[in-house]
Amino acid sequence: MKSRKMTRLSARSLAMLLLSGMLGSAFLADAAQLRVKRLHDKGADVSYEVQVADVQDLFAYQVEVTLVGDGYEIGTVSEGAFLGGDGTRTLFVQKADSQQPGNWIVAATRTGENGGIDGDGTVALITLRSMGDQANARPPRLRLVGANSRLVDSQNREIPSGK
Repeated sequence: MKSRKMTRLSARSLAMLLLSGMLGSAFLADAAQLRVKRLHDKGADVSYEVQVADVQDLFAYQVEVTLVGDGYEIGTVSEGAFLGGDGTRTLFVQKADSQQPGNWIVAATRTGENGGIDGDGTVALITLRSMGDQANARPPRLRLVGANSRLVDSQNREIPSGK
């Protein structure tokens, strides 16, 4: 029963991330880092990782990314290994932002009785797919929408991050 209660709290945390503005961002010198890193081009596909660094007690996150460039679309979005890296189950959701074409919202939360996780790692993997002949085209970029991206600790407080 206790485990089920914690799952509800986790789902509530995720819902709060997706539906509310939460708190205003605070920027501190020792803030966690949230960034998008381009991995490689594989034929017509371009892969990216959404990474966190120097994070303490990460329990949930929401990131919004935007595609910059023509001729590509979001192909696949999958969960990175970091949030559940200690064996804790997670709930992962992703969807296109219907109000902003080219934007994608990705969120996840830990479930169960464990608190947050510390360290550095990948929280999401995103592959862009070419929509045609891109041989001479400039490579696309994927960037964070800082106002809609946040990290949350196990006490449901926003973790300051340099976005």
